[in-house]
Amino acid sequence: MLADLTKLSKQTYISPWKLAVIASGLGNNDQTLDYLEKAYTGHEHDMVFSKIWPMFDNVRSDPRYQDLMRRVGLPQ
Repeated sequence: MLADLTKLSKQTYISPWKLAVIASGLGNNDQTLDYLEKAYTGHEHDMVFSKIWPMFDNVRSDPRYQDLMRRVGLPQ
């Protein structure tokens, strides 16, 4: 499903935040963080939920995630 949506995202808009949710569910932390970074640069409004939603528990300790949350402006 992630591969299909990634391919489709070249033709139509697919939220990178939603792709991050799927990648996280698959346990692909690097891809999760890549999509979250794209969501941040694209000013995705869902980024404000990234700190509290449990689907990102597997990347919370990653310094890249912590830096991203700092840039989003969410409290540490």
